[in-house]
Amino acid sequence: MSSDREHELENQHDIIAGFVTAAVRTARRNGKELVYDNQEEAVNEIMTHYINGKRCVLLVAQPGIGKTGAAHGTMIRYAQHATLDQAVLTKDMFLCTGMSDTEWKRQFEKNIIDPFHDNIAHRGVIAKFEEKLANTTNSLVVDDECHIACGPSMVVGRTMRSAGLMDIDELEKRNIRLLKISATPEAVLRDLQAWGSKGAMVVLKPGQKYKGFRTMLDENRIRNSPGLDTYQDVEVLFNLLEDRYRSTTKKYFIFRITHTETRMFLERAANIKGWEHKYHDSVDRVEDIDKMMEHAPKKHTAIIIKEFWRASKRLIRDHVGATYEPITKIRNSTVTSQGLTARFCDNFDYTGDWLNPSLRPLHFCDMGAIIEYMDWVDVGYDYSLTQAYQGGALKAKDGRVKTRPTMIHPDYVDNLDAIDLPVPRPSDRHMLSQIFESLDAARKWTLEKMSAGSSQLGLFNETGNTKTTLSTATHYADYYGVGHRAPILEASANGNQIADQDRDRIRRGLSHTGAKSRIMPVRIDGVVKCVVVYLRDHLKPIV
Repeated sequence: MSSDREHELENQHDIIAGFVTAAVRTARRNGKELVYDNQEEAVNEIMTHYINGKRCVLLVAQPGIGKTGAAHGTMIRYAQHATLDQAVLTKDMFLCTGMSDTEWKRQFEKNIIDPFHDNIAHRGVIAKFEEKLANTTNSLVVDDECHIACGPSMVVGRTMRSAGLMDIDELEKRNIRLLKISATPEAVLRDLQAWGSKGAMVVLKPGQKYKGFRTMLDENRIRNSPGLDTYQDVEVLFNLLEDRYRSTTKKYFIFRITHTETRMFLERAANIKGWEHKYHDSVDRVEDIDKMMEHAPKKHTAIIIKEFWRASKRLIRDHVGATYEPITKIRNSTVTSQGLTARFCDNFDYTGDWLNPSLRPLHFCDMGAIIEYMDWVDVGYDYSLTQAYQGGALKAKDGRVKTRPTMIHPDYVDNLDAIDLPVPRPSDRHMLSQIFESLDAARKWTLEKMSAGSSQLGLFNETGNTKTTLSTATHYADYYGVGHRAPILEASANGNQIADQDRDRIRRGLSHTGAKSRIMPVRIDGVVKCVVVYLRDHLKPIV
């Protein structure tokens, strides 16, 4: 049997190589790469975790950074792996999602090479793959947008459990690797943290050309949605958009609208102003809408949708002037950060109208939800460190995190030696930034993020006094060399998990010196880096 598998893998290696060569050539003709450097870095981390005994890895990244490319890179590497127990046959690679949208399948197929097309399943058909999943070995199972329909009793969870994939012993015996992917993992991330030595998180870092929420916020292009409760409200918004694009080509404006009356106001305003209006939903669809949006419209055009174009959807954006989503009574940072605004996060160079910042698209949504999301990113993707985050299956506030269990919750995973997650004290206002590779990066973050007069950039020594200032520390040839008096904190590579005794020392030191922030050395898996400890209420507000 082993020799048969070796023979299959040898043949597969050559087949994959041919497809990859062709795909690389096509991508480069279009000024792109099949797999970018930041994606390769994430692939290396993912594979290292599996080699070190992890069974479930969560890939997290902001919208549009390139999670699909990182997954594709992982599949290619395993399909061509030279080591027999690490290599994976394409018939044992599975791509699934809790999304019910068949467009997700078409889009994923478009972005991966043909040999990986056989086992792709969205929520509506994944149960048909149960027998295959139950008999697979030496496998890679990718769960895209893993936060969607992820409950233990939902179809993805039921199928995974019935196939034996929610049993650590089975995963190890059959050499199955689970790869979960999301920009908004919510409770999946919290549940995975309890997997201890069997789970890990990998963060896909932005590439140099990435334009995401931070860029849009800095350019004042994300704005709170005005209410469209009257015709006059719609008219005011249309006037703003007409004025913005008065000197350039006509634009598409995408409105997510659920109320019939608001749709009527939009239709009336479009008719009066000489705009086009189109409905695109499950009942009224614009055929070949992607092809239509490749070209500027002859008239400004309002495209009115309901539930389309959320997570994963790639839009043709070149001629879009604005997007609009109403602010809901109950904030949902996950839904907002996966909505229309996220469709404009991507890696690209500005061209055409977009060379002028004043002609780049506006995005009307719940701006506070986007800020909550970016605060979570800024504290290293740790919900227990965010001031507030509200999602569908997770709520976090001042260190307290409440979640609904997912399919990977320890209660639903057999033979898992789960660990208890630390419970932060709700009154603890002391926060940790993300981990920085260098002192300069930590200093830059502190100067940018902390309010004026609150930042003291020295380091603690063991008594809480500042003995080494930032300016003198920069003169050390080996900044973290022997004899440095600042205590080195210990952290897990899965997140900023600082020991309680170190948190207490941090608290005493800040209280003693009156400082609002400190840069601290922190050791992760033997490598010393930097983290900023700060009082949350002294962060600059985002405007």
